[in-house]
Amino acid sequence: MYTESQLFAEIGKVIDDTLAQARPAPASWIVQSVISLHPDVHGEDRDFYVLCGREHARYAVRKVLRNLKMEEDDADPSLLLPGFEHLCKRYLVERGGDQVIIPIDQLTSTELEAKAEEYRRMGHGCFKHADELIRYKEAKEQTNLFAA
Repeated sequence: MYTESQLFAEIGKVIDDTLAQARPAPASWIVQSVISLHPDVHGEDRDFYVLCGREHARYAVRKVLRNLKMEEDDADPSLLLPGFEHLCKRYLVERGGDQVIIPIDQLTSTELEAKAEEYRRMGHGCFKHADELIRYKEAKEQTNLFAA
């Protein structure tokens, strides 16, 4: 029986193989590539299974891309650009309304600046979040709401 883990592995392989060829990997293209690996759908219910398969493949690709996005924030050393502590070899960006995984050397100046701004916004939000946690803790301490 085919498993979700196998689907995620296939998606990862399609992404890795595409990037190894120094080509961008648009989400919609990844979905179609994975679906094309499984062409043996036949019978009266073919259209139903193709529809359901396509939708689940889209869901799975989005999930993998979300995980890649999180990896950008806490990158595995193998994903980092040599000589840098945080810079990834690839980034998820939006091009033409589609989420696309792009090798860093193929990002435009505008995309690099947008990605930098995205991290600045995230950092600013994290500092605000930290400040609110401390404010909440102090309020609790003042009203003795901490359980002993």
